[in-house]
Amino acid sequence: TNPARATGVATKRSGQRTPLKLPSSQNITPLACSALASIVTIVAVAALKRALALSGNPRVMAELGLAHALAGNRGEALKLVGQLNEQSKQRYISPFNRAVIYGGLGDKRRAMEWLEKAYDERSVSLNLLKLSPAFISLRGDARFDAMVRGLGMEAFRSAQRPQ
Repeated sequence: TNPARATGVATKRSGQRTPLKLPSSQNITPLACSALASIVTIVAVAALKRALALSGNPRVMAELGLAHALAGNRGEALKLVGQLNEQSKQRYISPFNRAVIYGGLGDKRRAMEWLEKAYDERSVSLNLLKLSPAFISLRGDARFDAMVRGLGMEAFRSAQRPQ
């Protein structure tokens, strides 16, 4: 593309270019990050819905619930908790899966309840405790920090909250 043409927008009447007015660099980064996070969430929800339809895997259902929770779709996330509860009447469902969704919803009490059940069961999924964005809000909670220490995970890098 022609750099001179990229610096402005032509008006329909005169054909002359007027300068583009972009937000300041201080504002563009948060806007871009927010837009990117929204796009990533939409893509993640679509991909996880497809994966769930193909596999029926409760772990995938939990990640879909987390994606909905992080996107602000509380009702959809809670529907998936209900589906996990129903499935648990027929087969084993790791408590970690429900903790992921409740953590994403910011329900610290329920997230910790389910994490403690997963801990008591020695769930292999606890290896994701510091990596999953579901549990960012639990950092600093005495029970969560004790669980991290009990698993010997203090030195592991944690998931970061989007800027």
